[in-house]
Amino acid sequence: MNITVMNGACEDYEFDVAELADGTLAPEKARIVRLHLAGCTRCRRWRDEYAAIDARLARALPQPRLPADFEWKLAARLRERASTARADTRVAAEREYADLMTGLRDRLRSATLGGVAGAVAATGCALAAVIQGFSALAALHSRSSSSGEAPAAGWPSRISSSSTCR
Repeated sequence: MNITVMNGACEDYEFDVAELADGTLAPEKARIVRLHLAGCTRCRRWRDEYAAIDARLARALPQPRLPADFEWKLAARLRERASTARADTRVAAEREYADLMTGLRDRLRSATLGGVAGAVAATGCALAAVIQGFSALAALHSRSSSSGEAPAAGWPSRISSSSTCR
């Protein structure tokens, strides 16, 4: 049989009352449970029984004792682990940095070589076009010279393969 109170059924508070007694209940929840306890005899009785059992267990069970140097050893171990973790993190970061730099250098080298190859190819194409243009002009000039026509204004009277650019 459930007894319903204004704040809900007592079964809803059973674990909260235990946590309140242990001191592990969140402050706002503890305030709500205290308000419930103020009006609920059943829950107050359960809290008192729980506290009595807890007190009997505390008296009956042996209390563990820590060695005198426990805190010092624990602090030293924590420092050692933190130091090792920092060193491991640093090594990993340095390795990642080296890998990234190697990748960037490889990409830059590849891009530079590709750029140089492209520039050489473009220069070769441009040079071939210029030579072809001069060859076509020379052919036109030689045809016009053999037909007796006057060369175009500004055109040298003779173009040969031995001519050099000045």
